[in-house]
Amino acid sequence: MVTKAHAKINLSLDIIGKMPDGYHEVRMVMQTISLCDIAEVCESNVAERDRIHVVMKNSNIPADESNLCHKAARAFLDETDSCGKTTLMGLDITITKNIPEAAGLAGGSTDAAAVLYLANELLRTKDVDSALDTERLLALAKSVGADVPFCLLEGTGLCEGIGEKITRLSAIPDCSILIAKVKEGMSTATIYNEYDALDSPYHPDVDRQVQAVLSGDIREIAAYSGNTLFEVTNSHIPAVGELVDIIRKTKALGAQMSGSGPSVFGIFTSEKDAEDAADAVRERFPEAFTYVGCPCDSNREL
Repeated sequence: MVTKAHAKINLSLDIIGKMPDGYHEVRMVMQTISLCDIAEVCESNVAERDRIHVVMKNSNIPADESNLCHKAARAFLDETDSCGKTTLMGLDITITKNIPEAAGLAGGSTDAAAVLYLANELLRTKDVDSALDTERLLALAKSVGADVPFCLLEGTGLCEGIGEKITRLSAIPDCSILIAKVKEGMSTATIYNEYDALDSPYHPDVDRQVQAVLSGDIREIAAYSGNTLFEVTNSHIPAVGELVDIIRKTKALGAQMSGSGPSVFGIFTSEKDAEDAADAVRERFPEAFTYVGCPCDSNREL
């Protein structure tokens, strides 16, 4: 079975506190976009129960047990094995990467979500009663990673808690979205640690962002995009701020960093304007990754 594993952007990202377990409590408006990896999963035909084999195409990401797809597959097999019903012998997984790595676009999380989704669909074809329901599948996704539940659902959503408490929102209006990323990067953990040391970090108005989404006003959605982590990431990778400035000087309705960066997105009313902005980015950063696409809603039935 094959599915698209879509990237996400953070239309808004705020941190509202730190939990006793060390995780950060967030409020984010997340949006699935057309940029995607391709995930293929089949039941292993090797006579070795619970075998997991991962192949990562177009990528140097390790395919061992540290890989999120491997972790998702292991979690799924363990969960279904424990139910005492029909389960899968093992999983062979192939991911064709198109989403940049360590980019703030949930590339690893969306691949893991795709593995969970496809594994469940495979199990459903063997025994519909053995497939996991939505609640159990989302709980499994949370155990793999904070962004995995949203990537499993896809679409548009307000994500709270550590990102796993998801309120589905209406699809945003048609628009073009430019993604731009320079090669430099830094550890997400480092960014969050340095954020904790800030005296008075910026906090975006997530409630206004939600209202903009609900009203279907793309100009308001762009205007209220904000990211509380931008200051920290930009202090280490000034190119992030340069990308935002370059895009804002074009016909973009708005531009902002996604996740902990270093990817930046711009929102446009036309594909041509987005392509023109991509040209402006490449003129300044010839080696930058650029992609022009659109928002997309979920077509998965969990």
